[in-house]
Amino acid sequence: MLVLYGHNPEDIHTWDDLVDRAPTPDVYYRPGYVRAYALSGHGRPVALLIRAGETQALLPLLVREFAVNGEIVRDAVTPYGYGGLLPLAGTQPVAHETVHDMLFQLRDWARASGLVACTLRLHPLLNQDELWADVERSEDWIRIFPRGETTAIRLGSWDAARRAVAGISKGRLYDLKKARSCLQLRIAQGQELAEDLEFFQQLYAEAMKRVNADEFFFFSPAYYDHLAEELGERLVVITAMSHDRPVSSAIFLADREFAHYHLAASNDEGRRCGAATLVVNTGAEWARQRGCSLLHLGGGLTADDSLWAFKHSFGGTPFFYSYMSIVGNHEQYEYLTSQSGVPWPYVDVHPPAGGAAEPGGRRSIRPSVHAGKKKVVGIGAGGHAKVIIDILSYSPDIEVVGLVELATRLFGETVAGSLILGDDQLLPELLAKGVGLAFIGIGGVSNNVPRAKSFELALSLGFDMINAIHPQAVLAKSARLGRGVCMMAGAVVNPAAEIGDNVILNTHCTVEHDCKIGDHVHIAPGATLSGAVQVGRLSHIGTGASVRQGIRIGESAIVGVGSVVVDDVPDNAVVVGSPARALKMASYK
Repeated sequence: MLVLYGHNPEDIHTWDDLVDRAPTPDVYYRPGYVRAYALSGHGRPVALLIRAGETQALLPLLVREFAVNGEIVRDAVTPYGYGGLLPLAGTQPVAHETVHDMLFQLRDWARASGLVACTLRLHPLLNQDELWADVERSEDWIRIFPRGETTAIRLGSWDAARRAVAGISKGRLYDLKKARSCLQLRIAQGQELAEDLEFFQQLYAEAMKRVNADEFFFFSPAYYDHLAEELGERLVVITAMSHDRPVSSAIFLADREFAHYHLAASNDEGRRCGAATLVVNTGAEWARQRGCSLLHLGGGLTADDSLWAFKHSFGGTPFFYSYMSIVGNHEQYEYLTSQSGVPWPYVDVHPPAGGAAEPGGRRSIRPSVHAGKKKVVGIGAGGHAKVIIDILSYSPDIEVVGLVELATRLFGETVAGSLILGDDQLLPELLAKGVGLAFIGIGGVSNNVPRAKSFELALSLGFDMINAIHPQAVLAKSARLGRGVCMMAGAVVNPAAEIGDNVILNTHCTVEHDCKIGDHVHIAPGATLSGAVQVGRLSHIGTGASVRQGIRIGESAIVGVGSVVVDDVPDNAVVVGSPARALKMASYK
């Protein structure tokens, strides 16, 4: 094993050259990135060059020292971001025995260096979860912690007509159009960064203070200065401006194959204008022009929260993120996991229910960045609203502040303990008061248009649509959900299924593998869709209906209760019976 030191100019050059020669180099492995994070007080930068047979791998780390109950503890961690072992040369894929040999070397280095542990944030785009899949079961000094999904935009496809990411959702396209009509863009890198970094720091600091974020989420001015100096043209700041005022800004990092949505922030005006959508779309275009294949957006603060829904709505590919701890000193490691006030990853070993995640999809051991509960308003006050309120009650960090409803006779009444506040004219006022999430509490026996209109209204005002997933629902890891999806008790969505925005998956319905469900669809209780069924937007699949594999059901169609569908259903058709036959054509307003 060779150790390269981040303060030694010759080692820095060797380190950077090794990353250049990797099959898939990434900015998070660069000495410039690790040094920037270290220079703002986060540890001493090193990189380990590990060899096992013909295989070589590079591991960038920060060696830290911190005090616990008056004693100094030393460990090593991957810097903020993603990392793990970067394969440099040798047989691909790496054999299990080779991986095990490398981890043995890492454990021995940790012990010889007096480190309690060495913790790696595994890079989701390099499929490192698969590489380490079997090692944890074989050794008690290896601890692996799965932390959920991230998403990345594939840049090979581009919607030239819309000047947008291919696969972007309709809600994001709406925001993009709105933002382009009222905002201006600044794209800065290299020598032009100074003013734009100030804009970003201002917005980011305000955003973190607004949500009472832990100090872990704040970065010193030195961090930004070092990042710009060390990374050069690999860093860009994209800022949306309104009348010469910054309203949204993001830092993007890029290397040869991958770009990353590193840090971002918007103010209230930016959220109302859809500015973040414009910034991300512009970042994707910048990364694409550089020749990158993926723009990694990361994940959410918690599973299926509004941040994840926003990133997921760009139509990206899901990836999976974990971190791994190599324990050098068992006794000290177990002691740290029992103490309060210790840094990541030791608090995260026994996480509380509802644990938060770091910005960009990196799970945090810190308290949630939300000072209190996430506030949600329901639009509609019928029976469907009761069900969603019940589902959300299982999440201790969510508070339903009330409902809005067009029927004035219901004002002041309650639904499942939630007060009907008034009509939808209250929504802008609620948004201004910090109620940033919404759900559609309107059901749909056959006509899903009212639900769709309410959904588009909420998006246009700037609300994020929350997903309501019952604890007894079953959602496959590779399935994809849009925004505002409701999965009731017993609902099943199997692998590679794609669910659009504002879809109701009612009690004990089944959506089999590879199905594609359009926006604003209602799959009623007990309905079964076999594999690879396609359902167009605004359609309704009745209670207990069955649909044969591979069938296409058009837009705004209705499948009657208990029907058995064995042939394709055209747009706007109403079909009933077994086998289902066309009864009439539906007409919606």
